Amino acid sequence: MTKLAQLQHPDTMHFKAGVGWIQLEDYDSANDELEKIRAEWRAHPDVLELRWLIYSHREQWDACLDITSAIVKMAPDRVWGWVHKAYAQRRATGGGIEKAKPLLEEAAKLFPDHDMIQYNLACYCAQLGQLEAAKEYLGKSYELGDAKQIKLRALDDDDLKPLWDGD
Repeated sequence: MTKLAQLQHPDTMHFKAGVGWIQLEDYDSANDELEKIRAEWRAHPDVLELRWLIYSHREQWDACLDITSAIVKMAPDRVWGWVHKAYAQRRATGGGIEKAKPLLEEAAKLFPDHDMIQYNLACYCAQLGQLEAAKEYLGKSYELGDAKQIKLRALDDDDLKPLWDGD
């Protein structure tokens, strides 16, 4: 049983309220709700994922990297912890695609059937000029996920622009 299942009132109420505020795109109110959760539960991976959403909205990438590093350490089976860690690593101080890509490569080994890991690897490879690898990763993302939706996303993704410029 996860720690989240053990949350007691009022922590569950604050957590759910935080989710609601994020759905309404009111990140300040979501943060206020998370601050009301008892200190011993604020490091729970579910709470940290909400915190990541808040900080990423504010483009506080160094904090996002700290948060996702904790998530990956505590709950390495959470795919989005890895994806978000790579996203934050790319944007954090001293980061970049060269440092983010190995995180996604590690995640791809752990989650070989996850389409968004493959998609993000395609983006990183395209940005690094590794166009053949980018095409392979993008093709694999189509196979693993909703190809139509992924193709629509890809056409508007600036990270994949080198692929489209090369054709």
